[in-house]
Amino acid sequence: MQVTVFSDMRAENFLSMYIYAEQLVVALQSNGINGLQAQEFTVAIPKFPFELRKLGLVLGRYLKYPWQMQRVKGEINHVADHSYGFLTYFLPRRTCVVTCHDLAPLFVPSNNVPGLLSKLLWLVALRGTLRATFIIADSAYTRCDLLKHSRYNPERIEVIYPGLEKRFAYLRGTPEQHQWEAAFRAEHDLDEAKVILHVGRYSQRKNFEGLLYTFAALQIKNPAQTVRLLQVGGKFIPAHYALMQELGISKSVIQIPYIPMDELPRVYNMAAALLFPSYYEGFGWPPLEAMACGAPVVTSNVTSIPEVVGEAALLFGPDDHAGMAVALHNLLTDPLLQTEMVRRGRHRAAEFSWQRCAEQVYAVYQKLAVTT
Repeated sequence: MQVTVFSDMRAENFLSMYIYAEQLVVALQSNGINGLQAQEFTVAIPKFPFELRKLGLVLGRYLKYPWQMQRVKGEINHVADHSYGFLTYFLPRRTCVVTCHDLAPLFVPSNNVPGLLSKLLWLVALRGTLRATFIIADSAYTRCDLLKHSRYNPERIEVIYPGLEKRFAYLRGTPEQHQWEAAFRAEHDLDEAKVILHVGRYSQRKNFEGLLYTFAALQIKNPAQTVRLLQVGGKFIPAHYALMQELGISKSVIQIPYIPMDELPRVYNMAAALLFPSYYEGFGWPPLEAMACGAPVVTSNVTSIPEVVGEAALLFGPDDHAGMAVALHNLLTDPLLQTEMVRRGRHRAAEFSWQRCAEQVYAVYQKLAVTT
């Protein structure tokens, strides 16, 4: 059985999607799966030169990628991101499996020309995804979304949770973490402040406005402690800065658009809590990453989030800013609650392994091989 896993182009910088393909391949090639023989099973992620940027990402994605993939396609072809579902049009349909991470573009409205074009291309990718013989959904919620918006055979959609990278681990109290944190705090003028963390790129569905409203409510609720909101990986828009000014929290909010992946676990380990008030997630890694690193999580009770975090997080409606602020206040002031949520979180995060994901994905490959 020769399998090719097609990942996102690295130049697009959709890091979580690239990591999904990369970690899946590593786990598949680890020889820890019963029935998997290295000599009959190979996995490849097509490589693209850095100059691909010069072609333009659109030309690279829609012209060069389909052309280059013809040289590496396998007996089974796994498109690891549904936004590349259009690739199935260039492959024998019976050989294809696609991982669908979410149907977010159906949730987020598009009111401008670039947004409408992007949504149109995404719909083309979705139609390509629905051509595949099997679909892997990141969550039961995503599976339900697929069935709600298509007539795809439900028996051919497998729910397989992604794993969690081993780098996301509990480092609190170690000399290395203490040294790194001291330098980080000095660099960003955090001093001894309690850090409320948010990790993620900016998108309407990420609810940055709710993030700011909740933090403002926390500051009112918790005047005795110095608390800072640290947003990592996103970029505030002018409306967010205006809202911060209106709420009086501008001096208490820090944004770092980029942190190397090797340092991100240390940021989680520094945080007093993760605040994640998202409106929509097909899976959502930040809550699990935070829990693995010992940061209690306050998050939304919608879409796939409750399914992923189980009873290991404090859940609220994404617009319940007061409720989330009270939960954060309780975590900051109640050591017993904090200890219990850390314990639950670490236990929950440990349930998500790439090895288990790879075993279940390999079982789908076997079904596909029989079907073809």
